[in-house]
Amino acid sequence: MASHHTMKMTMKLNRAKARTSLPNTYPHFSKHHLILVVLSAQLESSGDISPNKLVVNRPVSWCRNLVLAIALMVTFVGQADARKVSRVIIDPGHGGKDKGANRGTVYEKDLALKVAFLVEKMLKAKGMPVTMTRRSDQYISLRGRADIANRYSNAIFISIHFNAHTGTRLNGVETYYHSELGQKLAAHVHLRMLSQLQPRNGNTRQRKDLGVLKATRCPAILVECGYISNPDERKKCITSDYHQKCAQAIVDGIWAYKTYN
Repeated sequence: MASHHTMKMTMKLNRAKARTSLPNTYPHFSKHHLILVVLSAQLESSGDISPNKLVVNRPVSWCRNLVLAIALMVTFVGQADARKVSRVIIDPGHGGKDKGANRGTVYEKDLALKVAFLVEKMLKAKGMPVTMTRRSDQYISLRGRADIANRYSNAIFISIHFNAHTGTRLNGVETYYHSELGQKLAAHVHLRMLSQLQPRNGNTRQRKDLGVLKATRCPAILVECGYISNPDERKKCITSDYHQKCAQAIVDGIWAYKTYN
């Protein structure tokens, strides 16, 4: 029979393994990515309003990122019944007279459409029905975008954007949701954005001021793929490799949300 001391040592080792080991469900996931979620630097803002984007003050919130990490770690415990997702609505932000953010000849509406087409292609390759809110440089109202999503049952809504600020310092990716209905979808997609893009900053948070999410009845999120107002990040945002990584992260997040409870 093992001694009391030996049993205590074994229990400590098992607890240590449990703390340091990560499931291999996701090949791109590592301890570094979990730490990045928990300890990611929060983007700072002066609350300035740019011509195309409203940037609000974002107080440091360790709890928000910790909750995200814990919620996702729970999903790694084991596979649950798959969620019924019958269709993905892809919404390339802005379009037509609504240019979105821009710097020089770089327009958010164009970048969003490029990423959206890649997401559509990847999802269709997996057999997932897809509806695009726009397929060209076309203006569609926020209500019109939500109406498209609201036609379908068991759908999810992904709005793709690129960010900007009046300054040039802010960088990173952000994922927004309006209600608890989209919270877990946001968490899955955001974690994979961190994994694929390795940004310095990024968080996921609730935004009740975004009309397109507010009017959408299905699980809905808005993904900000990077800051084109940051010169260094803008150089990345315009490359096909960056678009591919963004699209892959979004698709991987959708599939994890669909597969894991």
